[in-house]
Amino acid sequence: MKTYSPAISREIKRIYFDTDVSMKSVSKVCAESCSFCCHQNIRVHNYEGAYIEKFIIDDMPIEDKATVKNNLIYWLKYFDSNTPNGRILNEHDILQFEKQITIDRIPCAFLVNDRCSIYKVRPLVCRVHSVNDSPELCKQDPHRNGDMRGIKIRNLKFNEISKASDMFGIRLLAYAAQETLGINHTCKPIGFNVVPTLRSIT
Repeated sequence: MKTYSPAISREIKRIYFDTDVSMKSVSKVCAESCSFCCHQNIRVHNYEGAYIEKFIIDDMPIEDKATVKNNLIYWLKYFDSNTPNGRILNEHDILQFEKQITIDRIPCAFLVNDRCSIYKVRPLVCRVHSVNDSPELCKQDPHRNGDMRGIKIRNLKFNEISKASDMFGIRLLAYAAQETLGINHTCKPIGFNVVPTLRSIT
């Protein structure tokens, strides 16, 4: 069973720092409390999930933890209501869900008062997302692509995390956090390389 590793986490912290430095060269209009892009489904590297879980356990304030737990219960119910039942979900199902969640403006469970409650350990996909034109366009379409330079940085750093952790795979951020927050929810099985929880990785 692959679990949290201080050595791997130190490496991920370094990778995140390098990512943030690289993103300084990408022009952006993103600002604190602008959370339009935080209304979409987030996928994370398997070990990013473990890194975030550790933060929730050790560093997340109790009041934020309670809010996030309630947010996540709602999010998981919404996910179950907007994805097929009775079979393993595939990439098409997840893409359809990702369209629906932006239409309905369902926020990320970690968004608390328009601020990211895991900002310090936010995943790569969030670190590299930036736009250099009007934020009003994000309001119209929260799922729109960010600057391509950020996407290239994300792909590079994702591979670095895979090498550092000696694992490759993606899972939903919501799936990664639900056990840690004490939510008793049976997650729908998802195919391709998205797995429900780190505890299912052998």
